[in-house]
Amino acid sequence: MNLADINFTNGQPVKRLTLTSGAIYAGNVAAQFQSAERFVFLEATPVAP
Repeated sequence: MNLADINFTNGQPVKRLTLTSGAIYAGNVAAQFQSAERFVFLEATPVAP
């Protein structure tokens, strides 16, 4: 995949490339990305040494 074909500028929608359910891709798959929900990270909890 050519990363130059993906828009990484701020404010762009989140997209994903589905890699399950037998999906097979070849060549430049930048156009195959689909809209997705933003990933929510869990808050980090410090662990005592």
